[in-house]
Amino acid sequence: MGSVTPHFSIIHLHQAAASEHTLRLTRNAQRDALNLGYTLEEVQAVLLSLTPQHFCKAHDYMADAYQCRWEKDGFTDELYVKVTLQQDGQWVVTVLSFHRSR
Repeated sequence: MGSVTPHFSIIHLHQAAASEHTLRLTRNAQRDALNLGYTLEEVQAVLLSLTPQHFCKAHDYMADAYQCRWEKDGFTDELYVKVTLQQDGQWVVTVLSFHRSR
């Protein structure tokens, strides 16, 4: 069962998402983002736009989930984004899921 408190600070998420060197996507997240027509830069922009109000669930396996709206090509996507962070001298964010809300 998930928690209502995030595992990771939104500040650390933004720090990690700000650089392509500390932003990673799993194969599934990369595939899903590409299928939606999102570039890496757009995924990065979505991550940087997240606020604590977008938080929806902390998973038991140390991942935080967010839901947000994103305007793209004249349409609004309801996105579900799941991330995990690690600290290895600096914060690194791995996007585990990036798809429309189900």
